[in-house]
Amino acid sequence: KKLLKKNLFMKKIALLSAFLMFASFTYSQNYHDLIAEGTHTVEYIVEIAERHFDTVGRGRGTGYKPFRRWQYFAERAMDETGKLKSPEFYYNELQNYNARINDEGLAARTVVGTWEDMGPTYWNATAGWNPGVGRITSFAVDQNNLNHIIAGANTGGVWKSLDGGSTWSVLTDNLANIDVYALAIDPLNSQTYYWGSTG
Repeated sequence: KKLLKKNLFMKKIALLSAFLMFASFTYSQNYHDLIAEGTHTVEYIVEIAERHFDTVGRGRGTGYKPFRRWQYFAERAMDETGKLKSPEFYYNELQNYNARINDEGLAARTVVGTWEDMGPTYWNATAGWNPGVGRITSFAVDQNNLNHIIAGANTGGVWKSLDGGSTWSVLTDNLANIDVYALAIDPLNSQTYYWGSTG
């Protein structure tokens, strides 16, 4: 008789444990699903999530810290209705921004010229790979004067053109390090250039 009572008690404990685990799983899935649906307010999602964490705890491995990070950013990104904007909203905003930049920005003012291949057009095994060919690592254009351009090459220094690229003059032949990886023209004084190098 004692064995039967013990088995019955163990079954009740197992059933209760299974129910609690199911309820915990349901809460967990619920707040994640609410986030994914994107139709609920941040306040409502937080309320459901807090109920979930009341059940499973807030310690290490419960997912509480990642949830709190989500909450921090969500509360700052929600709109006046308390909801987060959809991914489609952000995609459309990016498309609109890119269209505006292309229609109004520097790209819209740039005139596409005709390019001419000036060589080299061949190479030989004794002169190295593509002799005379350099690569441009960066360039900058003065926003107030599109003919004012500076360009940098990976071991070729910094070069300046004041006629839209028809002629160039070198600015860095007297320097020990002529590696160029970044260039900028000061927007307040277009005669000041900034360049980044390796050392």
